[in-house]
Amino acid sequence: MDRSQWLDQTLSVIEARIHDKLSVAELAGSVYLSRYHYQRLFCEAMGESVMRYVAKRRMELAARELAGTGLSVLEIALRYGYDTHEGFTRSFRAHMGMTPTEYRRSCSGKIDDKGCKNMCETASMKQEEVWKELTRQLEALAGQAREAAGYMEAFLCPVGDAEGLYAPLWQAAAERTRELSGRISQALGDAGRPGRRSLLRVLEDAALSARVTSLQAGITMARALPAHRAAYAAGPCARLERLAQAAGSASGHISGLLAGLDALLHREIRETGRELLNRAAKSGREIAEGLPPELPYDYIARGIGDICTKLAAPAGDIDPKVLEDCLTQLDILSFSARIDQLRAPEHGALFDRMAGFRGAIEEARDFFGGLPMVPELPGPALISSLPVFCLRSELEKLGPRLEPDRQARLWELLVRLERDGEPEAAWRELRREADELGDMGAVLAYLCGHR
Repeated sequence: MDRSQWLDQTLSVIEARIHDKLSVAELAGSVYLSRYHYQRLFCEAMGESVMRYVAKRRMELAARELAGTGLSVLEIALRYGYDTHEGFTRSFRAHMGMTPTEYRRSCSGKIDDKGCKNMCETASMKQEEVWKELTRQLEALAGQAREAAGYMEAFLCPVGDAEGLYAPLWQAAAERTRELSGRISQALGDAGRPGRRSLLRVLEDAALSARVTSLQAGITMARALPAHRAAYAAGPCARLERLAQAAGSASGHISGLLAGLDALLHREIRETGRELLNRAAKSGREIAEGLPPELPYDYIARGIGDICTKLAAPAGDIDPKVLEDCLTQLDILSFSARIDQLRAPEHGALFDRMAGFRGAIEEARDFFGGLPMVPELPGPALISSLPVFCLRSELEKLGPRLEPDRQARLWELLVRLERDGEPEAAWRELRREADELGDMGAVLAYLCGHR
């Protein structure tokens, strides 16, 4: 079992048994490592001890239940392995900067126009410790992203003929990773209180950006010759996977801590907001309609269409989180298009207007984000749908090379994964199809292993 495999497996074990009494010995045994070796490797990969990571994950999940369920504090404490209300409260305060009751109160109820400012200032005062932890994690993540970018730029492949083939891929991944580090550093430069929301947004974006980069690089290498794939697996691929894990851990740690604020819109504001949303949707539709149906970019057109559908909601129902999700989806689509253009540079002009589309959404986001708001519960993460998104892209490229019956089966599996919330049985069937396809199914197998 290589390094990335044991890390994926141990994190999966932790998630599956997060409500149990876990020990270092049990976790080490689950990946067939000695306790000493396991603890050292985990610290190197995640930047903290395994039991500290477990404790943080329990607090993150407990925070979500406090915000989103009616369970009592004691019931939640017992669910996450604490024997008493007091012990859970001490741990929760240490991680979150406030007691469970204070946290639940900050995530509940509506705020009217008159009370909005006082509520926001009070929540900010309670979250000073959270602010410090958020800043610390962002600084660490920015440093790790810079280190990963430098490593990819300097990496010399030991298999000579692979260097020329894959240099553009790793250059693109390094540029994206360095850009991620720059966005984090820029956000950290805003030390004022209004910057808290933007810092949380940057951290969430960083987790998705790192995951997308790692997934796209892994998909490309899954198509490579075995010797080429092996040459990059322990180097750049492993660095990107570790960065994605670290970003996901950091994002999960603070998810639900800071209450987002929803807009209190008056008629004039709604009219202005609707104009901005219409302008953004028009820009997106023009891009989607300009993608020729004979090219394998239907997955991009569908993704842009989904964004335009979200932009079509009544302005009074739009909150900045919806627009942040639109920007995140567009970022995924843009990077996927860029990777596809490495193989077909002549198609680059089809995506020239992506930047204008993004700018129009950002303008709407900034407009709605500057209004008074009310607390919101954390929305569903986009990360879970990434492998399914990439699967659609791969089937569009792979389809013409497959027999009609197999092509139909694969598209049916994709529909099941999109429709039914990624059922385990569908993933197992997809893995069998990938194994039968051999080298042609390498990307499908990779996606099954990284969902």
